Amino acid sequence: MLSTPTKYLPLAVLYALHSPLVLSAWCSASIYGTPIIADCKHALSWIPSIGKVPSDPQSQQPRIFAEPQHLPIPYGGVSNEYRPHAIVQLPKIWKHKSCTVVLTTHGLADGRVSVAQFVAKWRDVIDQAKPLVDCLNPDDPQGGYVPFQLSTRVAAAIFMFTTGSIFNRVQFSDYAVLGTPIVPYVGQLGSVGNGSSADNFLNSSASMV
Repeated sequence: MLSTPTKYLPLAVLYALHSPLVLSAWCSASIYGTPIIADCKHALSWIPSIGKVPSDPQSQQPRIFAEPQHLPIPYGGVSNEYRPHAIVQLPKIWKHKSCTVVLTTHGLADGRVSVAQFVAKWRDVIDQAKPLVDCLNPDDPQGGYVPFQLSTRVAAAIFMFTTGSIFNRVQFSDYAVLGTPIVPYVGQLGSVGNGSSADNFLNSSASMV
């Protein structure tokens, strides 16, 4: 399984993705599937500016992120004070073969979303996707979820899942077809990611660079 991963995502990028962790990922093979590590590494590598240094101007540029179907006004009416930088339309999907990484609104139990529009940077997305690396332990790879938090509120969610997972077949399918907000599942079928998992993953990849 680890024969080709660094072909897709250089080790330097993985270290940039993993240092340091702020939030924990909720990892669950039962919900999000058992991924092929190389596929998820490639999917993660599509996040804009992930290979750039943290101070890169493009990654630090504020942008409006918005999901049209949950906005109280037409999408075309959203004021973009950060032109010429375009509004990032959610969901934002990065996929490679069997693995998908998606940034989407955060569903609430009452059928609404926590917020349909917010301002963030691609560096925020990169930093808050870091904990998903913990789910890619070579001994027990799992898909997972991590909240995308701005200040004191959860503004969105980042999911990493496989094509055949329950999450993809049920929750993501309902979201894509019906527009049903995704309420993240963090019940007994998952486990909180930990730093040692990612360390093992990174260390095992180091010999392949």
